[in-house]
Amino acid sequence: MGLKPTAINPAVIIGSMDPRKVRLQRETCDPAEVAATLAGAEVGAVVTFTGTVKGVTEAGAVERIEFSADEPAALAQMEALCSEACERFAIHDAALVHRVGLLEAGELIVVCCAAAAHRADAFRACEWLIDTLKQQVPIWKLEQASDGTRWVAPQHEVNCGTNG
Repeated sequence: MGLKPTAINPAVIIGSMDPRKVRLQRETCDPAEVAATLAGAEVGAVVTFTGTVKGVTEAGAVERIEFSADEPAALAQMEALCSEACERFAIHDAALVHRVGLLEAGELIVVCCAAAAHRADAFRACEWLIDTLKQQVPIWKLEQASDGTRWVAPQHEVNCGTNG
């Protein structure tokens, strides 16, 4: 038998994690399908944030970005963030899906959803989730441009002062 290439397994389950709601994956995903996993009789609002690869950043033009992650740590932190958001913002449920691998400009990177009885709670939770994911979860990105490649320091490293 030949060896299979190592790849991110989007269905890895850590703790009580629901892989429909918290996952890392190489393939694109449908934000509406992610949001639909949060449906319930008590849900009056689902707020969805999607992030895409920008073709231009402060550093210049970007053709693609390669995302990599410490998968077990990232998934555990993503699940913890969803649980904390439920407690902190009185929401019913949350979902975080982040892609890894090589993504072209314009492609979907991340889907973040929060479901609550009322929209204000869902908006606050969704904003906190994406901000905190970027600050705490070990996901790295390598921008590729016509003039070369450049690592983008994760926000948690910039916030801790380790970025030069």
